[in-house]
Amino acid sequence: MGLIQWKDKQGRAWSFRLNIGDTKRLKDAGFDIGDPKSFQKVLNDSLGCVELIAEAMRPQWEQANLTYEQFADLIIEDVGTLKAVQDCFIEGLRDFFLRLDENAMAKIVEKAKAATSASKLAMTARADSQAINGLIEKALAKEESDFQRLLAEEEAKLSGATLQNVAGSSEATQTPGPSET
Repeated sequence: MGLIQWKDKQGRAWSFRLNIGDTKRLKDAGFDIGDPKSFQKVLNDSLGCVELIAEAMRPQWEQANLTYEQFADLIIEDVGTLKAVQDCFIEGLRDFFLRLDENAMAKIVEKAKAATSASKLAMTARADSQAINGLIEKALAKEESDFQRLLAEEEAKLSGATLQNVAGSSEATQTPGPSET
């Protein structure tokens, strides 16, 4: 069994050993940890995962006199902190299901974690692909083209307005007024 405790930079230990009260509170908040379909969804959504973890640990951070925002900031205080916290939370979920003798649910939690890791790696690879680079280049080229077109239109407006003013003032001096006829 892995570590089900995480320490923040200030050395405070946060336990992910879930109990029945935690699961009821999570369900009331819209996080049903008994629904296997929800694991991968929550793990793929970093902000949703922060919310889930914060709600699971509410009694601990309230006892430490922290606000939700203060605790959530601890979860993401450094690059890699969220992943470490997620790993501990996953172990806490596994431990909870194993204590309930729900081995299948513990296995589903493991598989959801593996699927989420694979999905994030694939997303990173796609984000770093030539297809994305090409798309960015096309977007930048279009943006530059649009900017040049707008510049040309504005220049034409300014040039046209100046020519009209000059033409208008020379016409006024060339056209005889009513008293000259």
